[in-house]
Amino acid sequence: MSNSQNYSKFNQQLWDIGRKMEDKLLPHINLRYDCKFERNENDIWDIFDFMDPHNNCIVEIKSRRIKSTQFKDTIITANKINEGYKKLELGYQVFYIFVFTDTTYELELKEDMEFRCQITGTNSIAHYLIPIQDMIEIDFDD
Repeated sequence: MSNSQNYSKFNQQLWDIGRKMEDKLLPHINLRYDCKFERNENDIWDIFDFMDPHNNCIVEIKSRRIKSTQFKDTIITANKINEGYKKLELGYQVFYIFVFTDTTYELELKEDMEFRCQITGTNSIAHYLIPIQDMIEIDFDD
């Protein structure tokens, strides 16, 4: 089966929205984590958005089009968490930033964290359910 039969068509509009949010947050995450992040530009399917190899820090930003209170969990593709665990083993700190319409949350991945898994999403692939209550609400002043 070809990729076009396995997966839905790439959604350029959603990708553009996410990219704009990443651009907006880059100076804020540089300050928050005292880093000089570089965007991963290899291809659109990169696992992580930003990396600072000198400070061993990685940030992935997920934009949401809903309020943080709409569901008790938010989802993230399992490969983004699984790759995060691999980076932890290499000495990196790994952060996931979830930008909702009403607030922003941060999750710092730790080796002992476990998440429920569910097959869901547009492509029916494995996603981890991240409890909103387990994240830290953060504020990026504009």
